Formats: sequence, structure tokens, C-alpha cells
Amino acid sequence: MKVTKFYFANQGKVYTLIVTAPDNVPKYRLKEIFDKNFVGKGSSLTFDPTVFKQYNGTYTVS
Repeated sequence: MKVTKFYFANQGKVYTLIVTAPDNVPKYRLKEIFDKNFVGKGSSLTFDPTVFKQYNGTYTVS
């Protein structure tokens, strides 16, 4: 398993999204999911544990 970090801002606050996924999942695939589900979401950002499920991945936001 590998850990990948993405950073994004939402309503003036900076968040860190930490994705844990198998080693064989390319980072660009994780980035595509990140962009689709987190970038530009504003106040509609919600936690959905199935976001990275297709790659057997999990995530946390801090």
C-alpha cells in the first residue's frame, strides 16, 4: 500500500487529503478521482468512503 497526499482549499481553509491505495494504482488515476470529487466543490464537499473504492483505496481529510 502507498500513501499519496493532495492539497486543496475550500472556503478559505487548506485541507490535506491522504489516499491509501495499492502500489500498482498510478498516481494520475488517484488525481483524476481527486479532481472530480474535491476540486471546486465549495460548501457541497461531503465525505463518501466509496470515492476511491474502485482502486481498493481509502482516504482521510485533515
